[in-house]
Amino acid sequence: MRRIAALTLALLGWTLVSTTIALTGDDATDLVAKLRKKYDRIEYLSLTFMQATVFAVSKARQSSGGSLSLAKGNRYRMTTDERVIVSDGATVWSWSKANAQVIVDSFRDDPNSLTPERLLLKLPTEYTPVILGEELIGKEETTVLKLTPSSPGKSVRWFKIWVEEGDLTILRLQLLDLGENEITYDLSGIAVNRGLNDSTFRFTTPPGSEVLDLR
Repeated sequence: MRRIAALTLALLGWTLVSTTIALTGDDATDLVAKLRKKYDRIEYLSLTFMQATVFAVSKARQSSGGSLSLAKGNRYRMTTDERVIVSDGATVWSWSKANAQVIVDSFRDDPNSLTPERLLLKLPTEYTPVILGEELIGKEETTVLKLTPSSPGKSVRWFKIWVEEGDLTILRLQLLDLGENEITYDLSGIAVNRGLNDSTFRFTTPPGSEVLDLR
């Protein structure tokens, strides 16, 4: 399951004008509280994303894109050109289009990992928030919030979110993993509480696919 969880996070991945003064304390805490209040009202979330990865050792860049549907209870469906990953909260299916193979495993919630739900439907509590300033993404004014683990053992060194100042929509997400690889996700087409239902998070094995069950 750790392999699938790591793959899920890896798949999940302008013009900027920045303010470089970092704000701590009440400003960052208030923003986190507002985000959590908004998350409490979200049952379903869908979006498209573009992911850009900069690898620490080679400095090579890799880009990809896809779509993501989320629901509370660790349910999600992620689709890219190469793969479909679905979780119903109990089981995870990972289908490789190229290999025509489905890997099936139990969903195991590692409290130290950053799942799609923790990133986009709630914010983890074991991180210290700091507001880095304001940036433009396209024409949208955003506040940049950086969250750093307050205790060891987490799966990232830090992550940042770019929050649209009007309705607190997250437009960009960036993280630095333990291997010093920087992964950025630009989010668009965000829809809240519409167009999804429980059937979104069910998986039917495509005909002719090999099934590898790890449960």
